[in-house]
Amino acid sequence: MVEQKYAELGGEGGFLGAPLGPEADTPDGNGRFREFSNGTIYWSPESGAFEVNGAIRDKWLKLGGLDFLGYPLSDELPPPDGRGRFNQFQQGFIYWTPEYGAVAIYGLIYRKWEQMGLEAGVLGYPTTDEKDTSDGRGRMNLFEHGAIYWTSEKGAFEVHGLIFGKWQELGLEESWLGLPVSDEEPSTDPAWQRQSRFENGVIKWSADKGAAAFEN
Repeated sequence: MVEQKYAELGGEGGFLGAPLGPEADTPDGNGRFREFSNGTIYWSPESGAFEVNGAIRDKWLKLGGLDFLGYPLSDELPPPDGRGRFNQFQQGFIYWTPEYGAVAIYGLIYRKWEQMGLEAGVLGYPTTDEKDTSDGRGRMNLFEHGAIYWTSEKGAFEVHGLIFGKWQELGLEESWLGLPVSDEEPSTDPAWQRQSRFENGVIKWSADKGAAAFEN
């Protein structure tokens, strides 16, 4: 299957270039792979055969490769807006853009981002890998226009736009507001238009007043 995929991608005359060694078993014993001048093809019975190359492959390997995100489930592809590239893996995705490089997003944070429209949604592209929150209580990804935070107690919530800007100004999760406990939603106060709720307060926004934080 690896050789068939290589032929489909143009063989030695394609972007992967010449082979660097023979096809071999993957370290987990569940698949096969072969290295080429400009990338690698991985195959398993569950995933099929797909290539990984460039900065996305470098990021995948740095994070643990098969042991972390699993086998690739797609070749490297352009997103609909053409700004970057991505590969899907068994446990998540790696996106690459010229501005932010290669960034990993997976699990429940990815699912929230997917619900919001992926890179075409209000958050835009991820700008960081998933990482621990500063207090170690959860996980988070930053995006071009906001963030998604996850905790085992509350789940995954997004904060974006001017509400995110106010929370960022106050110190994000290190501020007195704590972690988000809602997505942005219509304000319960008729004097405001939108709000995001946090552990210890709320940030409200309206077009005429901007964003302001209030204690519970």
